[in-house]
Amino acid sequence: QNHKGSKITFSLFELTNAKNMRVPRRAGTQCCQPFYLSIFTLLLSVVYGGSSLPSSITPVEGLISRITPSLSANFTLSLTEESTTDSFKLSTVDAHMIKIEGNNGISLASGYNHYLQNYLNSSISWTGDNLSQIPQLDSMPPIGEDQDVHKVRFMTWSYYINVCTYSYTMSWWDWARWEREIDWMAMRGVNMPLMFAGQEYVWIKTFEEFGVAENEMEGFFAGPAYLAWQWMGNIRGWGGPLTFDWINSHYDLGTKMFQRMREFGMKPVLPAFAGHVPRKFEELYPNSNITRASRWVDFSDDFCCISFVEPTDPLYQELTISFVNNLIKYFGPNDHLYNGDQFNEMVPPTNDPKYLYEVSSGMISAMRVADPHAIWVMQAWLFIDRAFWGTPQIEAYLSGVDDDSLILLDLWAEYSPIWEEVNSFMGKPYIWCQLLNFGGQQELHGKMETIMYEPHKAA
Repeated sequence: QNHKGSKITFSLFELTNAKNMRVPRRAGTQCCQPFYLSIFTLLLSVVYGGSSLPSSITPVEGLISRITPSLSANFTLSLTEESTTDSFKLSTVDAHMIKIEGNNGISLASGYNHYLQNYLNSSISWTGDNLSQIPQLDSMPPIGEDQDVHKVRFMTWSYYINVCTYSYTMSWWDWARWEREIDWMAMRGVNMPLMFAGQEYVWIKTFEEFGVAENEMEGFFAGPAYLAWQWMGNIRGWGGPLTFDWINSHYDLGTKMFQRMREFGMKPVLPAFAGHVPRKFEELYPNSNITRASRWVDFSDDFCCISFVEPTDPLYQELTISFVNNLIKYFGPNDHLYNGDQFNEMVPPTNDPKYLYEVSSGMISAMRVADPHAIWVMQAWLFIDRAFWGTPQIEAYLSGVDDDSLILLDLWAEYSPIWEEVNSFMGKPYIWCQLLNFGGQQELHGKMETIMYEPHKAA
């Protein structure tokens, strides 16, 4: 943590010097399980993995020209050898030039942000920028005569964005706003963001392959401000219909976002097929096992109880394969990370452990047929309902997925940690997360002591 007066910033890199390079800290273990720590502002967490794409210097040069155009010629960037551990190095070339070396675009952007904050006393944020003094610079403040600055990432991956945020805040963002947000991510070391924009286009193409026409999907898609809950199976059609002009425009937006994220070297988390389909499927496939989800917060029949293809049915695997293939077709090669929720704030039809094992096993099995390297990124929020999710139910649901195929998000761990109640998720990999800005909570407060100590307790 770097403290500048009342400003607090968080870094995912630890400071080292050229003569005494420190080995990055490794994640701890709990009951022989991988554990991934996080510090973030909305949702920032860490997970295992490798680089997404070989990063070029060009995207970082573009970032610098957007944030500090008057200094675009005052930084020279150099890519070092690819490494499983991200790091950057800052050094002074002369009075007008700073050299940033890094093993990928995220490291280079993080090095630029480090110089911006610590040598130019400047910053960018969601609520405003502090860049007013930069145009008046006569020279670049030197790094130091005796040693260069090295920083090494002490967490491999940094996850960012809650599913609901795409409807809370981001529904109306255009490319200019998203370009700035992705710049913000890169400067702060985020390399594993949730990427849900534009997925409706893929759903349409997938459902069309199964005989559902575009006009038969109008009651399925919720309006832009409610899409997150439609994605999670809570509602259908509420706030809609979603126009096809909007769907097409957000597909274009999503492809730009996806491409830019990967240009920086990020590994975007894409949507998974959890089983939710339009009502038309019940008519077209009467012999398939299609049930209806439970009612969510008293929505009327017209907007609740979304149709759900049971993952044990062959139709489920066919839909999953089609959906993943269309993701690749319309967005391009991805990094095998898929976020999907079968029962978010929903009550499954039975608490029989056998059923719960079969539905989770069916989901990951279908994903692995479609993508042999698929990893299911699951929100653990469903386990908050302890009236339903007792220990036998949680054990059964999680045991349906191999350890190397699942990552759980303990979303509200700084306030209501689930890992403590369920024996560290029965040995499955999980992410200690924070949710500081949701449900109208925008005050300047936070549990600093909890943030400092609870992640280490979990490890």
